[in-house]
Amino acid sequence: MRILCFGDSLTEGTVGVGFIPFLEELLPGNTYVNLGVNGDTIAGLRRRAERMQQRGDAAVVWIGTNDVLMYPDWDDHAESAAADYEALLRLAAARAGRVLAVPPLLADPALAREYQRSYSGATVLVRDSSVLVRAVFVDIQVAFARFPGTEFTIDGAHLNNAGARLAAEVLAEHLRAAIV
Repeated sequence: MRILCFGDSLTEGTVGVGFIPFLEELLPGNTYVNLGVNGDTIAGLRRRAERMQQRGDAAVVWIGTNDVLMYPDWDDHAESAAADYEALLRLAAARAGRVLAVPPLLADPALAREYQRSYSGATVLVRDSSVLVRAVFVDIQVAFARFPGTEFTIDGAHLNNAGARLAAEVLAEHLRAAIV
């Protein structure tokens, strides 16, 4: 299977540790196309996706953490983000049969509390958009919340080895179901 991985630095893995090498270990025999770009936003990824020609059997779309951090008063950003995110999921679905939609992740509980308004808003946006385009919503935040006090990041947002491995485990579980 060919799996397209759309996202920002959490996908690209050049700041901190990316999850794709762990996916390769957990689900060997697949081809993973890393389409992550450090610093990207929902709007930026949507614009990039419009120009992409890659095709796959499944796609992981994990974007929005930079939006959460850039727009702490989410209400000012919600409408444009919703339009861009829905368009992004539709573009991903056109390039890959099954789409996993992953909400932003602030694995550091203190950072998640600090940005609670935008973090919650972006999570609802991803969940609701997933329903609209029949993508699989992957609530990665729940998996990280099961391990309170465990350090998963290098700076509150970017994953370390433990965080990248946990993210890959969650994604692998959903990919197994999506690509059967």
